[in-house]
Amino acid sequence: MLSPFTSRRSRAALLIAFSMSSFIASVDVASAAPSLKVNETKSGQGRLKLTSKTQTVLPNVDDDSGRCALPKGKPFPKFKNVSTCYDGADNKVNGQEDAKDLTLVTLAGIPDVAESASATVSVSATAKDKVRIFIKGDGDKWSEGLKLPAKLTPAQLKSGVTFGVEATDVLRDAKVFDGRFDIIVEVKEGEKISGASRKLQVAKLTAFSTQDVEKIVGINSEGTKPDAEPWPMGAIRASGSKVGYQTRVITGTAHPWNQDMFEGMYASMTQDGKTQHMRVLALAHRNIEGMNEWFGFRGKDVGVIALTGPNGDKSMDAMGNVDGIGSYIKDGKRVATGRLIIGHHDKLEYGKVSQVTRSFFEVNSPLAPIYLDTSFLSVAHVDEIIQVIPAKNERGWAFAVASPKVAMDLLKKVESAKKGSQQLVNPPKHDKFDPPKIGTVSEILKNKDILKANEIAQQRIDSNVNLLKKELGFSDADFVKIPALFRRAYQDELAKKEGGMVDGSKGDPVPFGPRDEPEDPGHGSGGDRPPGTGKATLGKRNLDALVPNAVNALSLDKERLIVPAQHGPKLNGKDVFAEAVTAAHAKNGVKVTFVDTYHEIHVLGGEVHCRTNVFRKIPGEAKS
Repeated sequence: MLSPFTSRRSRAALLIAFSMSSFIASVDVASAAPSLKVNETKSGQGRLKLTSKTQTVLPNVDDDSGRCALPKGKPFPKFKNVSTCYDGADNKVNGQEDAKDLTLVTLAGIPDVAESASATVSVSATAKDKVRIFIKGDGDKWSEGLKLPAKLTPAQLKSGVTFGVEATDVLRDAKVFDGRFDIIVEVKEGEKISGASRKLQVAKLTAFSTQDVEKIVGINSEGTKPDAEPWPMGAIRASGSKVGYQTRVITGTAHPWNQDMFEGMYASMTQDGKTQHMRVLALAHRNIEGMNEWFGFRGKDVGVIALTGPNGDKSMDAMGNVDGIGSYIKDGKRVATGRLIIGHHDKLEYGKVSQVTRSFFEVNSPLAPIYLDTSFLSVAHVDEIIQVIPAKNERGWAFAVASPKVAMDLLKKVESAKKGSQQLVNPPKHDKFDPPKIGTVSEILKNKDILKANEIAQQRIDSNVNLLKKELGFSDADFVKIPALFRRAYQDELAKKEGGMVDGSKGDPVPFGPRDEPEDPGHGSGGDRPPGTGKATLGKRNLDALVPNAVNALSLDKERLIVPAQHGPKLNGKDVFAEAVTAAHAKNGVKVTFVDTYHEIHVLGGEVHCRTNVFRKIPGEAKS
């Protein structure tokens, strides 16, 4: 089991077009009722009417009744247990709240239907094991889930039927199921065959962007007081924010990198003038200590799902490597659902995100994610170099982008003022240890290795910015340059042997052995995989932050941002990095509150964004 002080680098490294038709030959008869022939007759055409107020079907992955709640203070739960208990996993409607998650499809009554009529309800073959249909009874009663294709009685046909439709899982891979399907009803009256279908679509999940934070969420290690505020609530209070928090205290040691655990997403469905929202925590395709405890946040209108499958467990599959872009306009057209940016390089093995992770985000994105090259970074997460932040512009957001050039210019300014003898970083003293000094401003400006590192970083960052400009139609004004400095990762022993800045660890720096529980694909019972005996080989994954990375921040709302304290060199008594960060964000109407990360977070390869995760407010959701 790895310590909570394990470094980030080493922790295992559209709506579909509406169509309703009465038909003879147009439906997927083979999946609905194989015994029927499509050319029997057309005399039933127009006899059936199948309607719904929406085409959207929610993935019913929440737990409205609370029957799946995890007890607090118990040993780590098993993945196979916690991942299979949710509303869409059983064959019943779990109360009135669960019924709100159903898409209602109505078959109008046929008053003159023959008493000898036979009928079936079914769905497209690709959706047969992906969706479930219930029939509404009297009052709030619902049938058990139908075994499809299911028979309908003449009495039901005469009175009419209301179906409730749910998806039993989120969309995961378009090659398997892209969410499009038909609900199909066929009626046979003697030689007459009538049919109707309604096209439906399982809701895609949308990633949050810069929506206001509703609450901070986290997992705390054993020994933490149940009512203890999570980090960095002190700084959040100092910022003037009144957001709340929710934590779980576990039996064992919690992994500290909350952002890497899950990507916050949501789905919405509107019918009869009411919108039903489903928040979903998408757990990373990794086997991380305490991961299964996040299922404890599942509840009413909150689902938790896990990405599982082969070739996961890499640093790049962590959710700190994913960020949501808000709505924007390109070529005069608004992209309402935004986009995703993900660190991934398809041609570099050590720069790849697993296919499981990519397929999940691709099938849930109306527009393809924008893949940025983070393969030059030790941890290789996109939040190390770029992040979506609130801004007072037409969109309401902009990009904060790491700028080694801005940082170097600040150091040159300090040097020219004859203040270069200052240490580059001046963190507060720690009661147990002090990290080695990095060097003075003058020494840094003469350090060829560091200069080369930042030259490479700037080139790679510029390439990513140019890609974003092309994809989004943006200009320089849409990127807030934040001073940042990089170095060869200090964990990399090769740095002591190799001159220059061209090589580093080829993949996640600590090779790992077999998972502790092979039956838990991607999610163990709480333990990391044990360290292996292999040695890192040469590659490109070798840069990390030399000073606290101010890009890696937490946006609270449209006006507040929590940023790592810079502890930088001073001019006229003021931290030049902190002043530059504050001024850059002030241009967008955003107030910065600094919080110290140095000893407990920065030296382990992370910052504010890495250490935190949140529930953001779902757009359009009524205030509670």
